[in-house]
Amino acid sequence: NFLSHSGINRISIGAQSFNNITLKKIGRSHSREDIYTAFNLARDSGFKNINLDIMFGLPGERRKEFKETLTEVATLKPEHISLYALTIEADTPFYNLKKEKKIKLPSDSFCSLLFMDAIDFLISNGYEHYEISNFALPGKKSAHNQIYWKNKYYLGIGANSSSYIDGKRYKNMNDLINYISLLEHGILPIEYQEILPFKERMIETIILKLRMLEGMSKKEFKEMFNKSIEEYFHKEINNLKKQHLLDENETHYFLTKKGILFANNVFFEFMD
Repeated sequence: NFLSHSGINRISIGAQSFNNITLKKIGRSHSREDIYTAFNLARDSGFKNINLDIMFGLPGERRKEFKETLTEVATLKPEHISLYALTIEADTPFYNLKKEKKIKLPSDSFCSLLFMDAIDFLISNGYEHYEISNFALPGKKSAHNQIYWKNKYYLGIGANSSSYIDGKRYKNMNDLINYISLLEHGILPIEYQEILPFKERMIETIILKLRMLEGMSKKEFKEMFNKSIEEYFHKEINNLKKQHLLDENETHYFLTKKGILFANNVFFEFMD
């Protein structure tokens, strides 16, 4: 109640899966029942905008079990759903288990199948697929995340936070004691800052905008960089269109259904 009455209007719950066996395999301390308890507590506390994080491509999870998780998500009817594939980071317990061949991860083709299952299922249940990994009920798109995807300015407050203001990126000190000490002495606790070169700003803008299913606005690109996107990236656009990864209408370039599955290939094309 304190959070919901303090102006906080959105809460996110890291459910990941509704299968207790799968949750144990990925080292989660919560259970399916805990997810329901947390969700209902959030509702009872006044939250009318709840996000659930769900993962696919988890070790040992079959297509049937993933569909059961999606069904349970639809039963709860959160306003927003973030759907991510499992990624293995170096020097983590998962990385070591994979290296020692103690876990087997599903193939890329199977993960793509699960992803398409999720897209079709969630759309059929009233969710808009508005960003590669995000789905929302009408009027419930994440305002916070759209700031990043649209490459707009934002201010991060606190130790280890990041900001993007007036074309500069800042990162605050990670160490809390140093952070407080610098502020007490009237010094901004910035650990580093950078200004992206012109071409990198263009590429970053395209990649972030293409994450949104509405895509990259041709008019907006020209307003930002003084020339059309075709003048800078004619070759890349043609290559991606030939592969049926990118399409266009009168106002935007956007990922195709195939392009959503192979988004990283699209992004690498612009980065080469």
